[in-house]
Amino acid sequence: MSYEPKLAAALSGATLRQLSHWRRASGPKGAVLVPEISTERPILYSFREVSHSASVCSCAKRLRCRRSAAL
Repeated sequence: MSYEPKLAAALSGATLRQLSHWRRASGPKGAVLVPEISTERPILYSFREVSHSASVCSCAKRLRCRRSAAL
């Protein structure tokens, strides 16, 4: 099953901009999330990638909450 970016963003809790940023290979370690179904337009994400994005978003939200509570 494949998902268009708009639906993948809604399901994962990430924004379209976050998905796009994670797809780019900038930085020393490369891309965080490379779509395995299609790397060129139209971009399609697999269920595995959507669930991975949801995990990353969940962890990031928890970190933000902890940091704000510590201040």
